[in-house]
Amino acid sequence: MWTAPQGEGRSFSVINVPDIMDYVSLKKTTGLCVDDKTNMYSVDCSPATGQCFPVNKSRLRFQQQWLTQYPRLVYSPQTDGCFCKHCVAFGVEGTGKGGHVGSGKLFSTPYANWKHALEAFKDHGKKKYHIDACVKAEHFEVICKRQADDISVRLDSEKKRQVKENRERMRSIIETILFCGRQEIALREPTENDGNFRALLRFRAQAGDTALMQHINQSTQNEIIDIIGDIIVQKISKKVNTAQCFTVLADEMRDCSGKEQLSVCVRYVDSTQGEGQHVIREDFISFVVMDALTGEAIVHSVEEQLTKAGIDVRFLRGQGYDGVSAMSGRINGAQAKLKERHKHAVYVHCASHSLNLVLNKCCTVQAVRNCFGIVSEVCNFFHDSIQALVPEQKKISAIFTFNELYDPVRSSLEKISDTFSGESSVKASQLLSAIDTAEFILTMTVCEKMLSKTYHLSQFLQKENCDLVSCINAAEDVITQVQKMRSNAEGGVQKDIFKMPASKQLSMTCMHGYFYQEKKAKT
Repeated sequence: MWTAPQGEGRSFSVINVPDIMDYVSLKKTTGLCVDDKTNMYSVDCSPATGQCFPVNKSRLRFQQQWLTQYPRLVYSPQTDGCFCKHCVAFGVEGTGKGGHVGSGKLFSTPYANWKHALEAFKDHGKKKYHIDACVKAEHFEVICKRQADDISVRLDSEKKRQVKENRERMRSIIETILFCGRQEIALREPTENDGNFRALLRFRAQAGDTALMQHINQSTQNEIIDIIGDIIVQKISKKVNTAQCFTVLADEMRDCSGKEQLSVCVRYVDSTQGEGQHVIREDFISFVVMDALTGEAIVHSVEEQLTKAGIDVRFLRGQGYDGVSAMSGRINGAQAKLKERHKHAVYVHCASHSLNLVLNKCCTVQAVRNCFGIVSEVCNFFHDSIQALVPEQKKISAIFTFNELYDPVRSSLEKISDTFSGESSVKASQLLSAIDTAEFILTMTVCEKMLSKTYHLSQFLQKENCDLVSCINAAEDVITQVQKMRSNAEGGVQKDIFKMPASKQLSMTCMHGYFYQEKKAKT
């Protein structure tokens, strides 16, 4: 609001017009916000048409037509000067290289030299800072009129679209990885085959999952697997810390590449299943590649993995390993070293491993050792080495399978020895002679009957929810069954032997002679 000064006998009326000088002052102090710029462009600051302007000392005045000729100009009644509206709103203070030259007139100070006004207005229109300000002002006016979204809004919308698309794609990939993990399906194959994972992705894409038309690469796949593993371990550690009591289980085994791998698991009571429900759980934490297998190194790795998983080691109350010296040693074993640091961590020898030690002791008997060796040689001959390809429990299953398939195996060896030539024929003939002996048939039958009792006991001892009392009862039941079997050895074993079709081809005299010699040797 301003009153024009008196001049040449004229009286100037009060004009209710906002003054741009207020915005210039505000910019110098606090800067102009979006609302300030919106008000500047939405409110008309131009004087009324036909309005007379003050006369200066040179008897010159601002001309109304300049506002039409240069729409960017805004007259300031407070200063009797004019400003460039675009430069006031969007201009950057300081021009030139390094920004050390002030912008000056029409920008931060009013222009009032009316004698050279037209030249100054034209020259100002060529300045780079003015051109940049005009571009910003034009874009701002378009946005204010709702004719287009802000460029930042458009960029943000595009980003949100990409995020949504990537999330849908990731959802399908993560679900596929989880499916493979739950079903124990290997994700990749060591051969040229691209693996089950990519095959499942193609299957989902063919079934209509459009998000998987372009899926991620192998490195991202590994990252997702690591993230899933971290989430699972976090949930396990939360349950363990809630229980405030757990046992650490560790076992070492050499993988196919020759590296020593230490598996770390925890056993605890899960009380998060629901009110009043308590479930004993054994959960895997991690694999650790071991450079040394000393007790100190094993304990260091176990504690490191527990801490890394977020499990409070103050709640450690037990430790379970097998009977190797590095684990069970009383002085330098892992159990002794760990108990030095955690005195409440009671060591318990793995019951299933103890049973395996007993069975291994039985294998020191010459006939039993020969029997397992012959079975292994036959498996090797048919390209299936039980020694190299399967763990201890599967070796027991191999005896069951061999006993069941004795007749087909014998027929195959017989055919190879008769029809083939060279080394294969000789090897088949040797193996056929070995499995045709009374000692092998008898030993294999005895081993199968014995292992059928101990195999289920071994499986029971590895259950998560078995306790000491149930383990002892199960072991005593097996001992009772074995004692009964020994008391009726001749009747029971002979009955099973003569059920074998191929064994009927053996000399009955030879078989009865074998039993007679064994009985005489005992007496």
